[in-house]
Amino acid sequence: MGVPHRILCEDDDNRWWPYPTSPERIQYLADARNRVLEPLQSDNATIRLPSYDSYTKIVFLNDIRFSFQSIVRLLATRLDGDASKPGEYDLACGMDFGAAGLYDTWVARDVCGTPMRAFWPFVKDELSVQRIMEEKPLEVATCWNGVVAFPSDTFPGSRQSPPIELPLKFRSSALDACDHSESFLFGYDLHRLYHSESRPPRIIMNPSVRVAYQENWFRWHNGVLRMPIIRWWLNLWSRGVPLVFVNWLWEAGSTRRDHCTWSALQIGAPARCPKLPEARQRGWGASG
Repeated sequence: MGVPHRILCEDDDNRWWPYPTSPERIQYLADARNRVLEPLQSDNATIRLPSYDSYTKIVFLNDIRFSFQSIVRLLATRLDGDASKPGEYDLACGMDFGAAGLYDTWVARDVCGTPMRAFWPFVKDELSVQRIMEEKPLEVATCWNGVVAFPSDTFPGSRQSPPIELPLKFRSSALDACDHSESFLFGYDLHRLYHSESRPPRIIMNPSVRVAYQENWFRWHNGVLRMPIIRWWLNLWSRGVPLVFVNWLWEAGSTRRDHCTWSALQIGAPARCPKLPEARQRGWGASG
């Protein structure tokens, strides 16, 4: 079909990390994602695509089940407004599902910067809940969720510590910092890049883009849960006593608090949002 492509296969026996969220593993994944971007960003003419500057969007997919229609919807993601201007975002993501519900809760943060939940409706913010029920795109602080799209052009410069490399790249946390994935740090660096109330990062989650890591859950979330009677029950449940009770159990039984959510995520958050906790080490959260 004449589509430029590059397939890399390597037998790497040197991979080792002490635990799944360790900086060693995250750096390995960050390096792999950065290699994917080389045809658009490399200075090496033998690697860089001849028409690298003609591409407008980049799509990253994990090992997920998806439909091409959902990718088209993702690329056209927009908030309410002019339908003639789709895709005005810094990062757009779908929603990925596993057996327990929403899968990538390690990365996903709602518009207030607090971790999203595995169970319906996934967020506590009432306005965000309404948009999820209506399957309308909603603002979030950061996300990845198995599939994302973002502009391919170079991001503007910024003085930050650690410095933001241009074009923006995937990275791991510093060893003395809280563990976070390269996917979270990509969204976090967008907050550092657009660190002002007048121009916060535009990170949007599209609930109509539903992907999964197994075929049965893909069919469940794109078929069964979209049946009118099931949607009616979910909407009723999310507004009633059962959800209040589940929320109470979740808060009462949870000993995990996200002290690794950096203060940068607070910039541009709506006034209704609670204040976020500081990073584990004071001073580090504001810089990197």
